[in-house]
Amino acid sequence: MSKFQWEIINESIKKVNEDIAYADENMAWVLDGATGLTDKKLTSFESDARWFVNEWDKYLKDNLNDKCKTIRDIVLEGIVIIRDRFYKECGLNYIEEIKRPSASISIVRKNEDIIEYFMLGDCTLLIKDIDNNVAKIKDISLEKFDNRAISEMLKIRDENNISWVEARKIINPILIENRLLKNTQDGYWILEFNEEAVNHCIEGKFLDKEIKNLALMSDGFAAIVDTYKHFNEAELIERLIDLGAENTYELIREIEEEDKDILKYPRLKKGDDSSIVFLNNYEC
Repeated sequence: MSKFQWEIINESIKKVNEDIAYADENMAWVLDGATGLTDKKLTSFESDARWFVNEWDKYLKDNLNDKCKTIRDIVLEGIVIIRDRFYKECGLNYIEEIKRPSASISIVRKNEDIIEYFMLGDCTLLIKDIDNNVAKIKDISLEKFDNRAISEMLKIRDENNISWVEARKIINPILIENRLLKNTQDGYWILEFNEEAVNHCIEGKFLDKEIKNLALMSDGFAAIVDTYKHFNEAELIERLIDLGAENTYELIREIEEEDKDILKYPRLKKGDDSSIVFLNNYEC
């Protein structure tokens, strides 16, 4: 028999952190809320995205340990429950698509001798096996939409000799256009109020005894591999083992501060909410 031993980082440079990371000896997840693109929030929380990930965090703590149900079925039931809670919280019967909160999610759960995983959105899962092979699991369908927005933002910045912050405001209609493609065949699939999204999740399982390390990351932490290319996936796992998640998080913020004007690493913001659950799987 084995148990998870974990390290968690859940940090933000913004006023409101819209990530949540959680782990215990049997399960773990990272939730990465999508920041709203309109001026008005509908809930009593600091942001609707924060309300959404908070509700999912509570729901998973209450329900994910039901091993008689698949993770997919638990998430599907949660979509209905949390959708109803959101409309009740807002006191509305209809909410425009652009105002509905959404989040990326990565979940792992121990079920006897199996480790199961479930993913929607652009969170990253790294898996190191007993042969020291590192696999990366991530849905990259959102990247092309982000890259289009980034290219336009930097083009506007350079052509008009303005800051990237000003240029980001100008491309907000593109960001809205991209957001409206969530949970559509021509767009990307993410955790929201659309039950169909669950049918487009990434899910699977591994034998517990074959896994040495797992890393569940929001895109703000995975940026050290995907955007800044400071490490490859195997190197990142080794750094996490040797120096820990906190040390690696500090490095991410150093890289972002050194490129605060977004000249070296194209991206939509200086730094994102940054979360990781790093798990060591050990015999007990």
